[in-house]
Amino acid sequence: MDLYRSKISRKLFIKLFIIIISLSVLMRAYYMLRYNFLVLDNDAIGITKTIASIELSGRIHPDIGYIYSNGFGYQLYSLTASLLSNIPVLNYQLCVRPLLGTVTPIVSFLFFSTYLKERRIVLVSILLLLVSPIILFETTRASHMFMDISFLLLSFYLLKKYLDCNNKQWLLLLIPVLICLGITNIFMALIINIGLAVTILVKNYSEKYFPSKITDIKGEKSDHNNIFLIFIMFIILSFVSIYTHPVMFSMSMHVLDTIISIGSSLSSISTPVAYTYVTSAWKSPLLYWTVIVIYNITILPLSLISFTYLLYNIFIKKNPISTEKISMIAVFGIMGLLVVVSIIIDFIGAGGIGSNLQLRITTLIIPFSIVIIGFHSQLDPVSLIHKIFYNNSVIFIFLLFIIGSMLYITADPLVSNSWRYTNSNEINSMYWLENQLDEQMTVWEGDNIVTGSRYAMAYDLFMPFSSDRKLIFVPASMEPKYYLISKITSDHYADSEISIASLKYFDLIFENGDSKYFTIFKK
Repeated sequence: MDLYRSKISRKLFIKLFIIIISLSVLMRAYYMLRYNFLVLDNDAIGITKTIASIELSGRIHPDIGYIYSNGFGYQLYSLTASLLSNIPVLNYQLCVRPLLGTVTPIVSFLFFSTYLKERRIVLVSILLLLVSPIILFETTRASHMFMDISFLLLSFYLLKKYLDCNNKQWLLLLIPVLICLGITNIFMALIINIGLAVTILVKNYSEKYFPSKITDIKGEKSDHNNIFLIFIMFIILSFVSIYTHPVMFSMSMHVLDTIISIGSSLSSISTPVAYTYVTSAWKSPLLYWTVIVIYNITILPLSLISFTYLLYNIFIKKNPISTEKISMIAVFGIMGLLVVVSIIIDFIGAGGIGSNLQLRITTLIIPFSIVIIGFHSQLDPVSLIHKIFYNNSVIFIFLLFIIGSMLYITADPLVSNSWRYTNSNEINSMYWLENQLDEQMTVWEGDNIVTGSRYAMAYDLFMPFSSDRKLIFVPASMEPKYYLISKITSDHYADSEISIASLKYFDLIFENGDSKYFTIFKK
């Protein structure tokens, strides 16, 4: 039986959905076990330290340690789960949190199934979302983004259900979702709520001014005023959350200051991608990078083609308009516009918020890109996009997407050939090194910034509240006095063309016994 040219039964759909979820678990488990995992991720480490700070202080706004500035929801949820399961926070972040990213493809089933009608297209859409490099990265690493994306999908699912049946019970479900989203990340939540509100405006405008062209509009007008009340409630909640959370208030002032002074930063341009600073370690950077970006350069242009196709049919060919088409144009167009605005702010402003806006909000457009491609395929069975969806060769495209996603989230093969980086011996050697030093020292990894960055993050993670820190990790260009070499790192880079700085004419200061994990030299 040709799966792509036959209807999928409910039973087969469930089996294939379970296979996709299993694949999600396996991909995240592989990521969890890789060499660099948590240690390369600044955000994950910062949030882990915030959770530990909340646990130690017993306060939502801890007065010790690190505090994440844009929200406190994820930290509260994670700490609650850690305490209830009796799993230490660090172990929870390392061993449990990555697997929880599977919640996103599960929630995406609700999202895609309410916007798309064909089971085959729904399955393909769920799989496309799973193998997106940026979505997989953001929903797997130990940060709040899997909740942001899941809440995004859930919000637009509930919105669509409300618009379809005008039943206020869907609004009652939407309110707690928006509240949870708001306290998790206030700025992401604001963007998503703007998208929700403007989507309603577009839909109301269409029903009011083009009622004769809409073929399936109901005789009874839907009362969408309630959704604006929810949006107003969210705005009030946002201001209250920002005002009552000191760090969020400070960050809000920084954002406002950046936007106001946007014209003074024209020369500062940032193009953030995950693990940007490790690409120099690739033996074939062009090949690896091509495999990684092939997803975006395929999906995003296809979504723009599908969007243009819908606009062409409505405004040029004057085809009848359905409420489904209006919904699709609204949600894709508004979220796409928000992405464009965020990228402009990033390129012009680049004042500390630009990188996050571009990287995070670009992530938000992926689900809508997929859904509009699926809608196009469903709407026009003779289109090229439909043929691609229903061709068996699409399996090879998915395999290529999976490889690119795994390269992206693990930085392989940059630091391959080993598993979990922070083993017990290496942690012990950090403590040993701390205890052996009598005064503060600056440590440098040599010509390779990757090594020092990784050690600095590991050091910060396992000693997050050290008030008398004696080690400072800095890049090579700052010419510090001391050098650090790890045998583990040397083994990893043995096959690459990277060499640690030549250590001639140095006197040995400390050596970590026979394990040789750390050796420090002095000029």
